[in-house]
Amino acid sequence: MKVDDRIDWEKLFDKKPFKDYIPFLKPELKEFEKNVPKANVLEVISFFKNKRIKAEREAKEAYQKALKTWEEKEKSNLSQYSKDKEKYLNDQASHNNKLKLAKQSYENGEKQGVVNYLNLVLERSKYPSSLSLFPEVKYEENAKILLVDMELPVADSFIPTIEFKYNATTQQIVDRKMNKKEFDDFYNNILFQITLRTIHEIFESDYNNTVNGVVFNGWIDRINPKVGKEVRNCIISLQVSKAEFNEIHLDKIDPRECFRHLKGITAGSLINLSPVKPIMMLDTKDNRFIKAAEMLGGFDNNTNLASMEWQDFEVLIRDLIQKEFSHEGCKVEVTRASRDAGVDAIAFDEDPIRGGKYVVQAKRYNNLVPLSAVRDLYGTVHNEGAVKGILVTTSYFGGDALEFVKDKPLALINGEQLLYMFNKHGYKMKIELTKKQRAASTISY
Repeated sequence: MKVDDRIDWEKLFDKKPFKDYIPFLKPELKEFEKNVPKANVLEVISFFKNKRIKAEREAKEAYQKALKTWEEKEKSNLSQYSKDKEKYLNDQASHNNKLKLAKQSYENGEKQGVVNYLNLVLERSKYPSSLSLFPEVKYEENAKILLVDMELPVADSFIPTIEFKYNATTQQIVDRKMNKKEFDDFYNNILFQITLRTIHEIFESDYNNTVNGVVFNGWIDRINPKVGKEVRNCIISLQVSKAEFNEIHLDKIDPRECFRHLKGITAGSLINLSPVKPIMMLDTKDNRFIKAAEMLGGFDNNTNLASMEWQDFEVLIRDLIQKEFSHEGCKVEVTRASRDAGVDAIAFDEDPIRGGKYVVQAKRYNNLVPLSAVRDLYGTVHNEGAVKGILVTTSYFGGDALEFVKDKPLALINGEQLLYMFNKHGYKMKIELTKKQRAASTISY
């Protein structure tokens, strides 16, 4: 309660000056003349005089050579410094300008500006490192309602230990755990606190009064033990106006009782993860969505997927995904072929058990798909609030990628599997990877 959740824009602006220039140490003649003998009475003998003169000449030559090298290095160093400084200042100006525009967008009440600002507020909210919360925010500017869909932690995220004690008799440290009722109450209380805290952070940070009400939907991703499938269920939902919420003294309330007072929705104890219907859902309309172009019929059996234009490949995959999902009663939307937000198609399954949002990425590779592409998909799944991500490629995945997706809601479709999918829907394609690839790089159906 003592934390000010408003974004301090001034602290986000980068005002740090570029580092000072540090020149190379310039050589000095005296350093080269240290071992040159001094003139003395022995120079009446020409040998000693000539020796000194030679040493002086060699010292000056070595100095001139070192000086020239220094000048070249210094010139190069100064040139690089100037380039680095120019890039730094340009990047700094770009960063600050984006912040300025973001601030103006929020303060002008623009839809995306409000979403970006409140996303930033929630991203900066500090929770224990063991908790991973992934909020997705939408804003209805006409009603000034903010909708927050947040992935909540499962019970396994918490350790039921209350305390540790040292047993002098056994000379061992023993822990005391909560019983089932204590842990159930503890878990329920945590989720109620997260719900109320999130709403508090939104209202308190909204200094421009762009939000009159908040709808909070808390979601859980889990494996349904009855069917062994991963499902995503909403288990808690609450709608509250700013005026009503501001009447509450959060430092004095019981989270569960406060939630009930605000007429929040749950289906019994939250530990049971029983689904409820969200008070409000995110609109599946998205400005990235376009009408899918029917391209599948425009290719013959000689079409090599690995060499076609990436724009055509992405559209083709979107057509295939639409056919793959549509027969299951899902709604499929395709996005503009501009690689925006890392999403090429989105499928919505409204089934209450398996339902949710699926994001699809299409990658036309001629070599091993890098692990970074798979990691990026995982980030996109969270950013989109999706239940699953699907990565489709013309090539193949390495062991590190396959290992990475083992415990994650990701599906990897390699070239061979892709051709099988086309064949299943009555389309014959082929994939011929470049000659640099391993043997047997041609597959077709």
